Amino acid sequence: METNKTNFFKKIYISLFKIKEYNLLTKEGLKKSIYYILDILLILSLIYAGIFIFQMKKNVNSLKSYLQEKLPELTYAEGILTSENEEAIILDNDLIKINFGGQIVIDTKTDYETLVNKYKENKQATILLTSNKYTTINSQGQVLEYSYDEVLEKYLGKKIESLDKEEVLYLFDNISYTYYFLAYALSYCIAHSLLVFAYDLLISLFAFIICKIKKVTIKFAEIYSMGLYAMTIPVICYFIINFIPASVGIYIQVISTIIPIIYLTVAIYTTKWITPEMAKKNK
Repeated sequence: METNKTNFFKKIYISLFKIKEYNLLTKEGLKKSIYYILDILLILSLIYAGIFIFQMKKNVNSLKSYLQEKLPELTYAEGILTSENEEAIILDNDLIKINFGGQIVIDTKTDYETLVNKYKENKQATILLTSNKYTTINSQGQVLEYSYDEVLEKYLGKKIESLDKEEVLYLFDNISYTYYFLAYALSYCIAHSLLVFAYDLLISLFAFIICKIKKVTIKFAEIYSMGLYAMTIPVICYFIINFIPASVGIYIQVISTIIPIIYLTVAIYTTKWITPEMAKKNK
């Protein structure tokens, strides 16, 4: 996108460290400043999606290995699940809880009501896989029941007549990482673009009103353009927030909200704070 006189990396440097030179950037027009901030957002979106997919693939492989080891031989046909194990199999580790919302208990032999009552009393989020029902029990003891046909069609997008352990594990190899990469990159870019443009509009309108009151000769487009360059630090900070503890991220978020206001104020003051009275004195 960058075809203007000041190259992309120099714009980043000026935006971060040379506030007094914002006027040089605004001379290139509002469109160029929009392209600039979109370039940054696009780059960060691709990095964010790449990191997410890397972590996702790592978790999927770990989960597949865990299930390969712990999952009993299963057979599903005509709405009935059968396990070769006589006793209940409990799948319970961090990956299981994160991906499924609780421990998974596979028991196709024990009486259904007995199982439900047992895990309701445990006050622990549990997914029960019984002979003919997929049942979820939350930590408050609320029970929701589904048929296997419902669940399989919802998550696989089609009706499944039969399924076994090997086919379940094969599903992990059939994940479209490209789809998830594009989806997360696009959603990140759009969401943060809307946030950046809306916040810049807010502070630019406020700055424009102040300039009118002070009789400062400046166009709204110039203020908005400078505001976009001033959003460089917040855009980078909001990217970093995704990878740090929330207790620290909240402080960075507050700072990121204040920085564009300070940068924009300094940029206007140093480049355009010339009232008619000041102009007369300089003659």
